[in-house]
Amino acid sequence: VLANTALAMYDAIVKSCPPKHVDRLMQLMMKVDEQRVFEELSKAGCGFAISMVVAGFGRATTLLQMFPVQCMGHVNFNALCGAGVSAMVATLAAVSAAGQGLYMTCDNLDYWKKG
Repeated sequence: VLANTALAMYDAIVKSCPPKHVDRLMQLMMKVDEQRVFEELSKAGCGFAISMVVAGFGRATTLLQMFPVQCMGHVNFNALCGAGVSAMVATLAAVSAAGQGLYMTCDNLDYWKKG
């Protein structure tokens, strides 16, 4: 879980964020629609990477809070409640990442089919 989160952080910090913009030379070579699609995909990629980092930390927090619930001789309701909240945050972040991924592939698919 932590290795996956570290890879997502690397992707967010080094590769995806901040979103890339079309430089002057590329503007001369690309159509206006292609520039718009490139910049929108770059923004969506940054959002995807950030969502994956949040989801990874949420999963790690859920696991850490489930240890007292599973390993103790009695039920720790506070840890169980915290694990539920962490799992909900991780799931919502994963849904956000899935939405960004769907946008990157499906919403711009028609543009690439036309070209």
